[in-house]
Amino acid sequence: MDGVLAWLRERPELKPKIVAVLSGSEVPQEVEQANALGADFYIRKPFELRLLASKLKRLVRLCAIPLGLPAAWNRPIQLPEAQ
Repeated sequence: MDGVLAWLRERPELKPKIVAVLSGSEVPQEVEQANALGADFYIRKPFELRLLASKLKRLVRLCAIPLGLPAAWNRPIQLPEAQ
């Protein structure tokens, strides 16, 4: 994980970008390490669909604002119910 995050953050041609980490690790130091390396989200697996949906909604908002997209992008996103 740390190698990939560092590689992404070192390359200005890949910016702007948002990095989400999905991990099965229960080690608190890995969350701290991911945050220190610039991860925007850290979600532990297995995760609840509602948590993932919440993070994805935030991601869409973060991506829309710098692009100057219309305010309609800030509307709630309708996701299908989990099966």
